[in-house]
Amino acid sequence: GDGDGGGETRRRRPTVDGSSVGGALLGWIAVASVGSVALVGGVDAARALGTDGANAIAEAASFWRHAEPSNALSLPTWVIHVSSLIEWLVAMGLIWEYADVSGKRAYKGLTWGMIPGHASGIAACTFHLFYNAPVLSAVVATQAGLTVFGNVTLAIAAYHIAVEGGATGLLPWENGFVSPWRSRGEEGGDEKDATGAGAGAGAASGSTVEPRVGDADASGVDVRSQGVSGGMVGWENLGALWAKDSDAVLIAKLFVVSTAFSAAVKWGSLEVDLPFEPNIWIAFAIVFGPTLLNCAKWQKISAEEDEVDGGLATSLDESEN
Repeated sequence: GDGDGGGETRRRRPTVDGSSVGGALLGWIAVASVGSVALVGGVDAARALGTDGANAIAEAASFWRHAEPSNALSLPTWVIHVSSLIEWLVAMGLIWEYADVSGKRAYKGLTWGMIPGHASGIAACTFHLFYNAPVLSAVVATQAGLTVFGNVTLAIAAYHIAVEGGATGLLPWENGFVSPWRSRGEEGGDEKDATGAGAGAGAASGSTVEPRVGDADASGVDVRSQGVSGGMVGWENLGALWAKDSDAVLIAKLFVVSTAFSAAVKWGSLEVDLPFEPNIWIAFAIVFGPTLLNCAKWQKISAEEDEVDGGLATSLDESEN
């Protein structure tokens, strides 16, 4: 356990080092961005070679079943798209882990609130997969709608996190503001009540808050398996899988995975007819199929954790009686 300001010690189950992994992810974003600029510059330099460079590009393109359209995304751009989707899922897993070890269950709502944003990213990639076919304009509209909806769900999640942390219902510009139609006595009473409520909520969510029932047994080791899975393995498990890696190793792994996956999408799609025969229903299936699986996984994890917590609570009641 770790020491708190209140002098109490609480047990926490071992988990991934969120700060380390998060820092590595930020580092990867920087590396990917700089690398993309360098790669694009290299491609431009190769094209500047003139006829020889153009012939080399044409010869390489003839290797594939379909010729790549002129509006196809470059490999660096695909890497940015794919790595963003992977990082978003990893972040969802880390936030869920933080909610478990801290006992701040509102953070699990943040994981749920991130799902629409991820679906929006899939929609953007799907549109590019079909080379921005005009017939799939509905996918673009869907992507925009998912972005707006995702912003709303994130705002709701942030509100619940703030409330759980002891925030009052006052808006920032209302602090210290005396309404002209109310007396200072009434306003002062409200401030007192708000302060009292905030202090109470803060005490309930401060350093002395115990993690929720079921996080650890008497030895401080979580009775549940570590990490998040719910029996369904996904990209969000990379945080737990690579938790012991250094930042440099993690960045290298993310670069290799993102680049390999991006290359498979960019050039592998030239070997099939699907991207050249755009269909709105197939596009929607690509967007919402993984999204529904994502929802199913988090729902399964929630159900399993609730079942474990319920069983432990029952055992504790029986032992006390």
